Amino acid sequence: MYVPSNRLILPLLIGALALLLRVEPGSAQPDSVRIPTGVYHSLFPEVVGEPVTVPSFRLDRHAVSNEQYREFVRENPEWAPGQASSLQAGESYLKQWTGAAETDANRPVSNVSWFAAASYCEWAGGRLPELDEWEYAAQRLDLESDAEWTGLGNDILGWITSVDPTRLLPQGESGIVTLDGVEDLHLQTLEWVADFRPPLSNEITFDCGTAGRVASGGNGYRYASVIRTLTRMNLDARTTSGTVGFRCAYDIPNDQE
Repeated sequence: MYVPSNRLILPLLIGALALLLRVEPGSAQPDSVRIPTGVYHSLFPEVVGEPVTVPSFRLDRHAVSNEQYREFVRENPEWAPGQASSLQAGESYLKQWTGAAETDANRPVSNVSWFAAASYCEWAGGRLPELDEWEYAAQRLDLESDAEWTGLGNDILGWITSVDPTRLLPQGESGIVTLDGVEDLHLQTLEWVADFRPPLSNEITFDCGTAGRVASGGNGYRYASVIRTLTRMNLDARTTSGTVGFRCAYDIPNDQE
């Protein structure tokens, strides 16, 4: 997933760890929706170019909840709190699973690393969405004017600066639903994607100047998207944050296209 010039060994390590962490597939049928083939303008490269074509795929309607993740942990105890390898998860892994927080069944699970999220999605019969897939799905909204898009962008920036990881919204309560029926891609958690550090990430710094340059010529939503992407790029695959969750994507067989 990483292509930095001075860290070429990381893709090999991640691939090896993924093989070691293979889990038994779950039997539950996920509540996912089909995202049609389409195009969108990526944030990369930093210049205006041809839109990116995203082939059809399926995406979870909601972020994975605490209740769903507990089922995964019951079947894969190596991912239980206190059991996950320190090579794949930070010290705060699932730290919210104490006291009253355990009853928040329908709230998105957080404090899960990239490795944990990827293992869950494999168990669920899917995978983490690619960056282009996630961003494309997130932009499929019933908004028309720049004012509407900028309004959403302002809401996202407000969420980023004030989100309380101990009071994440339950599934379906963000009020944001895409044209395809995907809920809560905004204003609930930051979500892991498979390639959260895209190939150009080493050439881009996490600062306001970079954000302004990448977002130039766009509306307020584009600026918020840049901040979201730069924030993801600042994570490590072991990161376990109370504001980071995930949902899974699923390939569509060729004969079902």
